[in-house]
Amino acid sequence: YERADEMKARIVRMSEEQLNREALQEAAAMFDLTEREREILVLVALGKPRKAIAAELFISEDTVKTHTRNLYKKLGVHSKKDVQALFDDGSPLKG
Repeated sequence: YERADEMKARIVRMSEEQLNREALQEAAAMFDLTEREREILVLVALGKPRKAIAAELFISEDTVKTHTRNLYKKLGVHSKKDVQALFDDGSPLKG
């Protein structure tokens, strides 16, 4: 989970204006996420529910669940709240 701590420290250092979808995408590259996992990371960090993610990405809720499970494993987290906590300092995605 050292990489997650490293990523969180980097994100905390960024100004609120810099922390946006693009910055999340860049941070996701640290974890070797697939393009779909990167998309889902952004939407999870935004607090979107599984149904909304599925609709936005034109995939089934089961597919979202599978990608989310893989994403959590790569990030070393266990829930949506854990993912949001990585990006919660200043809550730039929710503002």
